[in-house]
Amino acid sequence: MAHYFIANHERRFVAIASPKCGSTAVRRWYLETTGADPTRLRAVGPNLVDPEHLSDLGDYERILFVRDPLRRLVGFYWQWVVRDQTLWCFADDERERSLEGVTFREMIDAVEAMRREDRVLQHHLLDQVALLPTDRIPDRLALVEQLADELAALNTRYGLTGASTPRARAMSSSYAEPVMDCPAAWFRERKDELAPRFELFYDRELAERARRCFATDCALHASIPDASPLAV
Repeated sequence: MAHYFIANHERRFVAIASPKCGSTAVRRWYLETTGADPTRLRAVGPNLVDPEHLSDLGDYERILFVRDPLRRLVGFYWQWVVRDQTLWCFADDERERSLEGVTFREMIDAVEAMRREDRVLQHHLLDQVALLPTDRIPDRLALVEQLADELAALNTRYGLTGASTPRARAMSSSYAEPVMDCPAAWFRERKDELAPRFELFYDRELAERARRCFATDCALHASIPDASPLAV
């Protein structure tokens, strides 16, 4: 699934979140505002809207949650290449390009290769702007880096209650040197549950390559007031 389109028919809005862009926290927030158990993420299913039917909800406000692409890539690498290699450890939609054991730099190499070959990235890596309905732009862009504040503002706007405050992801302070060339097994051997700081996965050249791969997403994120793209 490229996006979750979660409709609140009473308040007449649709929350749109992409994988690795706060989608779990957004689904939990939505469930809590309806009084449902936020740990049962599948319970959001009846409120999901197919993108081709979104135009049927013409006057619903659309809120798109947007994350800095460079941070998103680190989040993907840490979860699906370092911590859990069994589910989504590949680059392309056809599952032909494995990422098992690769370094972060090699993962960016694989993404670049997919772009050159005009192949579709798997949904955790697919552009945040990909497959969005084209009938109109989102009405509101919400920063994932400020997710707690964004959700609190939506609660106020729509008169919602019951949402817990999502926690910012903690980063390890035990890494001091760049880690973009460390293989996934090296991180696992350290048995550190927390990822290094985002900026340690990049040097300037690698950051520029990543920005070129996700140029549209970078531009969208940077267009939001108070956005703070990763400084590398």
